[in-house]
Amino acid sequence: MNPPEATLRQITEAICKVRNLGDDECERLYSRARTMRDRGLILTGNAKQQGREIRYSGADVAAAVVAINISLNGGSTGQIEAINNQLRTFENTQGIPAFEENLSRILNGCPVFVRLDFISHPWPATHARMGTFAEINLTDEFEWIDGFKHLNVITQSTLLPVTTLVQPVLAAIAES
Repeated sequence: MNPPEATLRQITEAICKVRNLGDDECERLYSRARTMRDRGLILTGNAKQQGREIRYSGADVAAAVVAINISLNGGSTGQIEAINNQLRTFENTQGIPAFEENLSRILNGCPVFVRLDFISHPWPATHARMGTFAEINLTDEFEWIDGFKHLNVITQSTLLPVTTLVQPVLAAIAES
């Protein structure tokens, strides 16, 4: 499957189709997604053109689907911001283009995950990683001492099944 380009409306309609949401719920979801876009939680590398709706590339669609699902499932904007800051490169020279690098694997059905680690010591932070199960390095190590002799403690980890969330939405977009 080639990654389809889509507008934010098409993305939300595909999510509604996958989740079997009604018209009223779909309209509320589109409103939520627009708010998320306006707050910088849904990003795209495509240039904005006055009077035209933005078209999101395949990797942008995948990231938008993950962000919208986090929001629908009660996740925080901080989780979405951590993903955008660490796994996207827009307006951020420290991030990596993880969605772009993993898009072909997502399209081919390879299980790809985002791992969010919430660290409480020595300073609260959220670390995001993306890749296959082996690449995100799930271990039973939840604390370590860094080079500055600080104890780092992971208090919570969240695993997001990107392929499972994104593939049905991309298929629904391709059908429409």
